[in-house]
Amino acid sequence: MAAIFFCQACFRSFPMQHLFFNNAQKKTIFQGLKVNTSLLFGVKRKFHADSTSLWKSTNTVTCKLQPNFFNNLLMGFSAGCIASLVGAGGGVLLTPFFVTFYGLKQREAQGTSLVAVSFSSLVASLTYLFGRRVLLVPSMLITLTAIFTARVGAKATMKIENTSLRRYFGLLLILLSLFLPLRYHLQASLKSVSLPAQNKFSFLCVTLYMFAGTIAGFLSGLLGIGGGIILVPFLAGVLGVPQHFAQGTALFGMLVPSFSGSFVHWSQQNVDRKLLPGVIAGIIFGAFVGSNIALSVSERMLRIMCSIVFFLIGFRFFTASK
Repeated sequence: MAAIFFCQACFRSFPMQHLFFNNAQKKTIFQGLKVNTSLLFGVKRKFHADSTSLWKSTNTVTCKLQPNFFNNLLMGFSAGCIASLVGAGGGVLLTPFFVTFYGLKQREAQGTSLVAVSFSSLVASLTYLFGRRVLLVPSMLITLTAIFTARVGAKATMKIENTSLRRYFGLLLILLSLFLPLRYHLQASLKSVSLPAQNKFSFLCVTLYMFAGTIAGFLSGLLGIGGGIILVPFLAGVLGVPQHFAQGTALFGMLVPSFSGSFVHWSQQNVDRKLLPGVIAGIIFGAFVGSNIALSVSERMLRIMCSIVFFLIGFRFFTASK
């Protein structure tokens, strides 16, 4: 009787004769492209060459979505909507989506994600700017250092293996999942000793803004995220910036660095350009919808749900094998 392989992405089974395999280094590595399957709503998946490694003791495979404008739009919308519910950019979800459903390599997924997030950040930051929720001097201090470290982080991806990048990204998501439920409690505790930095530009305050930009810029370029999820808690909790101003300042301060990191990824061919039109349109619309939904849903429940999602995705990425 033919062996049956179970797909981890679409939860369907496939007989072994539909697949091509090659034994090497005591592993069964999927080599071919054979199966096209129709799922609900006419969505099609296919197996990508070299996309999945299988130990002989397991019977699991992963089939991938066929990229098209509708799928790209849906993916961008989902990432933008879910992430904006907790004040994050879509990068924390776009990268896992690209890796899991499209079979992109980690650095290619992160580069594509950063380009898409840069455009959504442009729309969001201009909204905050016109709404007078941006502290211009602090945002410029953030930009001053982040614009350089974003390029350094983007270039560093070429020196790190895809497996290691996946694990670093997974670790970031795990840390975020643990931080989100306690975020506002920690910020409230820190405010008792925080600095009124939005009004006083002492040497210490300026140094802290530039330090925050340095870290956020490097992680943005390295992991393909906007950087706001790192900056906002720091600005609000440590520097005493009001929440809405913290979000607007973080977005505006990371706008140019995000495009700077995106340019490096683009020049290193770490960007799947065919995905961008649909993903960018989807993530901008999704961020708009998610922000409005967040106003009518329990914030505590949102943080708990997103924490669970971030932890599950992060754990899968962190424990990924080569």
